[in-house]
Amino acid sequence: MVKNLRFFKILPAPPMITLAWAIFCLFCLSCSPLSSRIIYDSKPSVERLRLGQTTLEAEVDELAKPLIKSKEATCLEIGVLLPDGSIRSYGYGRVRDTDPLALPDKNTIFQIGSVSKLFTASVLELLVEEGKIKYSDTVRDILPKDVKLSCDMGKITIYELVAHTSGLPREPVTLKQLIFFMHYEFIGANLYGYMDKTWLCEYLKIAKIKNKSHKFLYSNIGYGILAHLIEVKMDEPFQDLVTEKIFSPLNMRDTVFSLSREQQDRQATEHVGDQPYFMIRNTPLKPWEMGEVMAPSGGIYSTVTDLLIYAKHTLAMENSPLNPVLIKTTEPKVNQQDGEVSGLGWTISESGDDHTKITYKHGMVSGCSAYIGMNMSKKIAVVVLCGSFNWNDKIGHNLLIRLSQSSDHLNCQ
Repeated sequence: MVKNLRFFKILPAPPMITLAWAIFCLFCLSCSPLSSRIIYDSKPSVERLRLGQTTLEAEVDELAKPLIKSKEATCLEIGVLLPDGSIRSYGYGRVRDTDPLALPDKNTIFQIGSVSKLFTASVLELLVEEGKIKYSDTVRDILPKDVKLSCDMGKITIYELVAHTSGLPREPVTLKQLIFFMHYEFIGANLYGYMDKTWLCEYLKIAKIKNKSHKFLYSNIGYGILAHLIEVKMDEPFQDLVTEKIFSPLNMRDTVFSLSREQQDRQATEHVGDQPYFMIRNTPLKPWEMGEVMAPSGGIYSTVTDLLIYAKHTLAMENSPLNPVLIKTTEPKVNQQDGEVSGLGWTISESGDDHTKITYKHGMVSGCSAYIGMNMSKKIAVVVLCGSFNWNDKIGHNLLIRLSQSSDHLNCQ
């Protein structure tokens, strides 16, 4: 109801005021971090775990159930990878609004938003290791000579795109993007619905870089361009390439760009959360078809099971030739303004009272949120998939901190 009140206050405003507000919101969308991690006091939980006075399930319940009760989340599936290699999963809420008995499980499918970028970065690192692409390659080096590029765009390197230091904004700041942004805020329409290859060719001609400092500036469109360059260089559809190089070797059967009929039956219903701003919370939303340009940046589907497989190999807890490649993507590369450090796709932070080092990725798209985080030294990973769009992670970081601080007592539970 609060959101409806804000809607009626803003709607009668003069058109120029509404337009100015919309432009301001688009600017914020393009430049700000947006997502955040809410950290609670971990001491009581850690003490209970160390003394054997609680179970892992009870501690997950403490973090997850309040979000379901408050309707901040409609569906949650949480997976934990423990140091001994065992996996636990916990489901809350309902997969479909029409069936309150349909509980989520480790094979429930969610869109994972920007967690998709991990796979784009991984396939790039693999191709660099194979000598097929160089991080120093520029956009001009890779695209055919007859493809027209702005001067700024032509100079951007592969490394700058994957490390978010190209200077490209989060989203293109254009009138068309503003129109789609407003459609999104009011009716939940796909923010990237117009971004096809024809549009990309035009954007590459006009894109200008205002921030040429080579500092970290998160860019969704940057990863879309990166995937396009990889596709051109390899002369193979990007989706096929990632499946061939990453998903199939790791046996990630439910990590896909488009769902089969059987997978659709296992997909969680998506819902309005913190966004879209002018829609009632928990209204069902249709999954976005991100298209060939933006799918590698934020349009992949997956499950807790598959994402924990990926974490296992990134932590070198399973044997695979891909392990060294995945580990390299977690290495610190670029300092961010908030004190965190960027890897390739990943973010590295120190959180909690003991400054637990967490390597993580948080993603949101349409009506879903996704989180994957790891403690590299303790060999612990947490995945949280949510059927609501929420900027704030209240489970992933907290659970990782608690498990990391009591890791010597986890295997006996």
